[in-house]
Amino acid sequence: QSRKREIVRVACQTCRGRKVKCDSRRPKCSPCIKRNQTCEYDTEADIDRYTSLKRKHLRLTKDHDKNLELFDIIKSRPTRDTLSILNRIIST
Repeated sequence: QSRKREIVRVACQTCRGRKVKCDSRRPKCSPCIKRNQTCEYDTEADIDRYTSLKRKHLRLTKDHDKNLELFDIIKSRPTRDTLSILNRIIST
């Protein structure tokens, strides 16, 4: 008889990096506790990796669109105004 393994939805970053089995316990998984290492997850506890990546992609797409819009505004301004805007951005 083969034992059924518990399926882990998302391994923590430390276990993924070390390529070791993770039990996905939160806030800290067993391997990280055992090795006294930090334990961080890319995802929230109640969602799977695919859903998390979808949300991240959507957020990054919105940010990208906003940046393109700002870039177009800056491009349409005279050079002196553009330099002033860029200096304000850099100083913040």
